[in-house]
Amino acid sequence: MAKFSLEKQLEEFKKMSEQDLNARLNMDKEEASKRLKTIYGMTKSIENSSNPNPKLVEQRDKLSKEAGKYDKDSKKIEGYLKNKDKIEKIRSIQKTYLQKAVKIAREQKMTQAKINILEKNIFALEEKLAKDPSSVTNQDYVQLPIQKQEVEKLKAKMAEYAKQIASVQNAWNKCDMTWRALFWNKSWEEIHKRAIEDSKKAGRYTGSKEQMKPYKETAKEFAENHPKLAKAGEILQGAKDRILPRDEENKMPKEDFATRHPRLAKVRDFFKKIKDRFSRKEIKQLEAPIDNKQKDAFIEKLREMTELTPDERIEKRAEEQKQKSQRDDEYTR
Repeated sequence: MAKFSLEKQLEEFKKMSEQDLNARLNMDKEEASKRLKTIYGMTKSIENSSNPNPKLVEQRDKLSKEAGKYDKDSKKIEGYLKNKDKIEKIRSIQKTYLQKAVKIAREQKMTQAKINILEKNIFALEEKLAKDPSSVTNQDYVQLPIQKQEVEKLKAKMAEYAKQIASVQNAWNKCDMTWRALFWNKSWEEIHKRAIEDSKKAGRYTGSKEQMKPYKETAKEFAENHPKLAKAGEILQGAKDRILPRDEENKMPKEDFATRHPRLAKVRDFFKKIKDRFSRKEIKQLEAPIDNKQKDAFIEKLREMTELTPDERIEKRAEEQKQKSQRDDEYTR
């Protein structure tokens, strides 16, 4: 009911002029202030009394609820006046996700119908083959594996549709949460925090206890991001292992190893330096606490779409790409 009532209130505010909304806002604040002053006096009286009047307590609670209603109404009016254009843009984006979901669901239904027909044919052919092999034609023999293969393809397609539906649903939910939060006059920092918390609950975000990854996982990421360097490191490490077993290297003092195998020592130190630089940076990011400054990528995209012009968005993307290139260059130095 709360969701629908918020949509109703949004429609109500759309029909009102800005002047009327401001007048209602001022009235809400005045009414809430009056009640809060009365509540303060009543609370003092109740606290100072050894046997407070139950009617006085009841009246105070009633006024408290009324003050809360006026306060909520004023927050929504302020949020609407401040964010009405953003709210409309986000609701428009939200509709496109609903249209996508409908389209995918339609394709899903058609694909499932094809699977049902093919599986029915396959079942009939296999039953025929089991009962009377002589009645099965050459064409049937040819079609059976083809139809089975087609079913597998269609089932893979269905799995992909399920992923797409989940992704679209997630985007729709975030749009829904964002426009409602803006209507309540929440800040983008609060919206980011809420999105991260929701993702964490849904298992799409790792919490602070899971942030520290093992070194092996970090090394794997290094290999994915810098395949040529990682491959070269493996080749050189293999060459070094053939010349000098690792156990022997570990027993040998560092200075002696560098003296006896200067080239291998240089290779080892070079790759260790790169991996250490990568690890330090990644671990620093992973250890960062979850706070209000962290951003959900989808919510940040919504913010950009509602606050930045197309030219500003292009400029921002170019700057991000430039920074990424600079970071990649640092790793290869």
